[in-house]
Amino acid sequence: RLADYVVKGNYAVFADNRLFLQTGNNEGRYSKIGLNRVMPESFQVQALYSTLGVHGDADKMVGQAKAGELPIILKERSVGVLLRQGNSDFSLAFDNVRYEYQELSAEHGAVSHWAATEVLGECIFLGYENVYGTRGQKGDLRPVADEISSTIRSLGFTAAQRKKVSCANNSRYKYVIFSVFSSSSATSPDWQLVGDYQAYPRIRWSIYRSGTNTNTHPGWKVGCLF
Repeated sequence: RLADYVVKGNYAVFADNRLFLQTGNNEGRYSKIGLNRVMPESFQVQALYSTLGVHGDADKMVGQAKAGELPIILKERSVGVLLRQGNSDFSLAFDNVRYEYQELSAEHGAVSHWAATEVLGECIFLGYENVYGTRGQKGDLRPVADEISSTIRSLGFTAAQRKKVSCANNSRYKYVIFSVFSSSSATSPDWQLVGDYQAYPRIRWSIYRSGTNTNTHPGWKVGCLF
């Protein structure tokens, strides 16, 4: 059992027929595929991946996401991807596949595990100065919200607030919503960054917020989005 050698697992994501869990600041584990095929409840002791990059231990994992079947690693100062090494051999009792971490960018980090989604096979996540997209290929990290980047840089992303942001993807009407804080002094996620991707790969942005008189027009204060 995972609990036999790991205190806890955070930031679960299901990709490539496996469950990926963060089990340390720069460490994660993935579930097994073996004789009984996909086994998301089973974690081999050696099924371990490190997410150390150029910033070392000064750059901690804040979440995981996915682009297609590629697991995307979201960190404070960088973003990376887990690449599969080898193919599963179902004749073996053990899982012979390994995952190797590759850093996609050491210049831009992510805000939170809860502020990421997938749009048409591209991972879209909120950063500290823009919203970014990646398909998990080396050098592939594109800013998709330049028109509101100055607003994003002014938002409140304190440690207490980062875990309260959230994201939803309305695939029917093709828009994403990031629920965020208007400033570092805000006590609830009172702004929503709305990205319309009907003209994908271009994403057009608007902001939902309160009116001038917050008593009569308080806006849409969201606890979380699904």
